[in-house]
Amino acid sequence: MAHYQLIVFSNPVAGQEAAYERWYTQTHIRDLLKVPGVRTAQRHAVLLDLSRAPLAGFVAEYAIESADIAATVAEIRGRLGTAQMPMVEAFDRASSSFIVAEPVGSLRHSPHADDPAASVQAVSFVFSNPVAGREAEYQQWYDGTHVDDLLRVPGYRTGQRLRVLPELSRNVRHAVVARYAIHTPDLAATMATARSRLGTPDMVLSPAFDMAGASFNLTRPLTEQLLA
Repeated sequence: MAHYQLIVFSNPVAGQEAAYERWYTQTHIRDLLKVPGVRTAQRHAVLLDLSRAPLAGFVAEYAIESADIAATVAEIRGRLGTAQMPMVEAFDRASSSFIVAEPVGSLRHSPHADDPAASVQAVSFVFSNPVAGREAEYQQWYDGTHVDDLLRVPGYRTGQRLRVLPELSRNVRHAVVARYAIHTPDLAATMATARSRLGTPDMVLSPAFDMAGASFNLTRPLTEQLLA
């Protein structure tokens, strides 16, 4: 079985926020967990979106194990709007998007010990593309240097790069998403440290990285990770 991530970005219809929250947390993510192959689910609220076209205010993240990811995604889509997976008017479908991605390499871990004072948990998603014609250079820099540079920032706990499968995704603009788990006593200070290191010897940026087209989302968990 191969491993994949399904990441869904969505918003409530204006004025129907409570109904959206109720449906998503109490019903929808649990319906997704009934699909064969969907192993975990967790919802996040977006704290910061640094992109030219902000994706959405909420993120739902699902871990999938599947021998045929196209069939699994087709099963999910086939259930949408049925008794197995009812939708609600409070969900703004027009502004929603989702990506299906597969891990590139293993999950990386921070060299720092856990901070017993860390009380703030967050997840950042970085969406990016290589500069045209420099794909190999981009991949070598990202996997060989950049993920580990970020994990040396105190508070960053794990990091992994994933390759987006555009044929199974909707409204996708990027080829790669990197996911970082953050656990820190001071989220603002952790993010300030990460920003201050960008482009320095502590966090060299490759000219193969399309900085102008990259997007960054910082989120906080709304639910615990749920298991199927």
